Amino acid sequence: MAFCDWPADGLSGPETKVLDIRTQATILAVPACGGSLGPSGLAWEDTNSGLLKVSPLPDQHLKPRHEGNPFASASFDANVGASKPWQGEWVFTEPLTVCSADIRNGTGSIVRTLPCDDRYTKLGEAVIAWDGKDSTGRTVPSASYTWTLTAGDADGAAVDTDGTSALSSGKISVKGVDPLSLTATPTPTITGTAKVGYRLMANPGTWGPAPVTLSYQWYRSGVAITGATGSSYLLTASDRTKAMTVKVTGSKAGYTTVARTSAATTAVATGTLTATPTPTITGTAKVGYRLTANPGTCGPAPVTLSYQWYRSGVAITGATGSSNLLTASDRTKAMTVKVTGSKAGYTTVARASAATTSVQ
Repeated sequence: MAFCDWPADGLSGPETKVLDIRTQATILAVPACGGSLGPSGLAWEDTNSGLLKVSPLPDQHLKPRHEGNPFASASFDANVGASKPWQGEWVFTEPLTVCSADIRNGTGSIVRTLPCDDRYTKLGEAVIAWDGKDSTGRTVPSASYTWTLTAGDADGAAVDTDGTSALSSGKISVKGVDPLSLTATPTPTITGTAKVGYRLMANPGTWGPAPVTLSYQWYRSGVAITGATGSSYLLTASDRTKAMTVKVTGSKAGYTTVARTSAATTAVATGTLTATPTPTITGTAKVGYRLTANPGTCGPAPVTLSYQWYRSGVAITGATGSSNLLTASDRTKAMTVKVTGSKAGYTTVARASAATTSVQ
């Protein structure tokens, strides 16, 4: 619903009371605005046009309501300069005390927050001008951008024409600075042993013109590995039998982002436990005494250890703990223990101790 405009003087023929929005005092009585005004209204003088602005709303405190569609062009040439900026205009039913617009790029990041022209907010109008530059003063790249208006007063955030929903956003197609091309974008290589437990290194090469920001993403047989975004990667059990690649992405302000992917490694081999010591036995070799297996430190940690005790080379049923209580069946026999180390993605390794003296 649009405002009604009358000259600020010379009005006669009272039919509707008009109030000053600033003081709430009765300042005039005016014709009924083509039937769109109720028994009272809100009004103020537009000092720029000399017209009296009258809102067809009741005399009460309400959230500002947007009146109809905004005037906001859909395209804009930022290279023309600040003399012809993009401009958006929105008319509301109340003067505004809060008013700004965010300009966002295609990823949703804010490139500029623009204040409303305070010459108009007190008249209930939001006027925004954008010269096509970001918050650092650089002309933005050619792309589609989104404006989102925030407006309101002490009674709350402004609402759209239906009186309930939030203000909508709109699109701007900007002809800005076409990005330059990076001059050096080499294909990365991978060094290191393709084996569980080993670390692979990405060698990105030299990108230019320097400086270029590089980011990394490692892949397991073509599937991105969550969190694997460093220049190196430690191979795990999940990588066994898979081919590994790394993608290096180079970015630089004002330049087109470029991504390069390495050649794949050979299939990742099963890892080898690097520490598998021979276990020892401590304790007295005598019936009624307990022998204890000392496995040493296996690695890389953690390694799961299991035990099997032997009586003169024959496995003892149920004797699978790290210690063994000697019984009458063990008398005159030599005791040994076998410790087996296992770890996901690694080859299982078993080590047997030296035999004790004959059990007494």
